[in-house]
Amino acid sequence: MLSLWERVLLLLLVLLLGCWGELPSQPPVSRHRGMNYVAWNPEQFALLPFPDELDLLKTLGVQDVAVPVTWYQAHAQATEIAPDLQRSLPDGDLIRILRRLRAAGWRISLRPLVDLKGGHWRGEIAFSRESDWKRWFESYQRFLVHYAQIAAREGVALFSVGTELERTVTREQQWREVIARVREVFPGALTYSANWDGYERVPFWNALDYVGIDAYFELNVPSEPTVEALVRAWRPWEERLDGFATRLQKPILFTEAGLRSVAGASQRPWDWQRSAPISLQEQANYYEALFRVFWSKPWLGGIYIWAWIPGLGGPKDSTYTPTGKPAAQVLARWYRRGD
Repeated sequence: MLSLWERVLLLLLVLLLGCWGELPSQPPVSRHRGMNYVAWNPEQFALLPFPDELDLLKTLGVQDVAVPVTWYQAHAQATEIAPDLQRSLPDGDLIRILRRLRAAGWRISLRPLVDLKGGHWRGEIAFSRESDWKRWFESYQRFLVHYAQIAAREGVALFSVGTELERTVTREQQWREVIARVREVFPGALTYSANWDGYERVPFWNALDYVGIDAYFELNVPSEPTVEALVRAWRPWEERLDGFATRLQKPILFTEAGLRSVAGASQRPWDWQRSAPISLQEQANYYEALFRVFWSKPWLGGIYIWAWIPGLGGPKDSTYTPTGKPAAQVLARWYRRGD
């Protein structure tokens, strides 16, 4: 029989081993109050990160900044992914941005994205031959590991292993190998950003720390709806997400959320090409309804608004950015609240 002292030592050992075993997979504790900080061309790169804009983000209560970085492939069946010298953020500029953000006290997320040069959606990437799948995943893994190494060196807290690659997620084993390789070089939390209508089809959530959803859920509302109408329209999606979260038992991030400031955008928030009159009020109402429905959910790990875009914003701007629009004040009111 163990003595009292031996039993105490054994209990301490079990507790310590339990803690050590949990640490690598635990996501950050506080809810993410996030913003995607985006640039798509060299002129915008030169503005990153603009000190005045960072100060403004802090006044809005933003605590987490996601930095997307994009490489390209020629078309949906191309197997090589590479930086575009005219559109991809150079590593030196990325490192400068990450260091400035970290020095200012931000928690940082790095989001490597793959886009198609022809303008089609990355969710169309797929192959009919096994050899092409193999080559694509090899190229994709090199791309991810490159940025995971930068993220590890620069103190990034959250790293995304993919975004809206809808037709690739059926390749579960290859995805798990990619995730395992990223974990070898990056010690922080990992997520993947599923499309709003594809998150239930991702088979490898248990290999990640957060479920990520680009939350452009289509809503059955008229053009320029009230907050109350938007809240009602969110209910079916709310119930579906509640059930999904209960089954999965993992925190969910809205890795992208928002819409353009144009009339009717709430119907299809993902539609970045919609032609309609500017409606600053619809954008503000959408933000208010989004937070009313989801901010108190115990499963919500946080929200990252899409997007803060250097040089854009103001009452005549029709893009996704809330800069200089009523939506920014709605965001500030919610982000300044406690969890």
